[in-house]
Amino acid sequence: MRSARLSWILVVAMIPLMIGGCTVDLGLADLVTGGSTQDSGTTHGGAATDEAARLEGAVGSVQTEDPRDARLPDELADAGDTIVIDANVDVIVSIEEDLRVIELPDSTVVGFDNQTGLDLYIRFLADGDLQGVYVYDGETLLLDYPCLAEIELLSEDDIDPLTGIVVDSFDLGELYVNPDDFLCGDAVILPFEAETVEIIVEYVDLVE
Repeated sequence: MRSARLSWILVVAMIPLMIGGCTVDLGLADLVTGGSTQDSGTTHGGAATDEAARLEGAVGSVQTEDPRDARLPDELADAGDTIVIDANVDVIVSIEEDLRVIELPDSTVVGFDNQTGLDLYIRFLADGDLQGVYVYDGETLLLDYPCLAEIELLSEDDIDPLTGIVVDSFDLGELYVNPDDFLCGDAVILPFEAETVEIIVEYVDLVE
């Protein structure tokens, strides 16, 4: 089980948290509504346009290709792995268009930020339902679930984006529970980075 590449840290009550010399202090109430739920500015789709752009910057490049369209390496497919996302889950390909502020209290946005230099196939449980997603290198996959009670990371396979060959695999075994680790209306952003890079996991409060 790998411990260096993935860690979990909550920013509670928006208190700045120091990790490896970096400060995390993110509130999506600020990112989405500019710090006020009374005046969210010009809207486009669901989120305020300017603030949606700020959120997009906070999570990096949002994956615009639906992970359900990805083709798994034969090694994984032959082992029975598949791409699966619950039918009631929205893939956010444009924060400006797809993040609907009025629905956020009843949502859990799960993000996989892939900065490994490789493509990733990640298996996890969302309230006990097995999910399998493909995350392209340098992109952040955002999934909008109905409010979750549990998120359990199971495994990760690293895939060479040029050859499509699996180069490494890891058991993750990380469990996050509502309300101990996150709340309804939160975005849970899980960064995957190169092993020598310090990792900052972002908890983002989507509502005040």
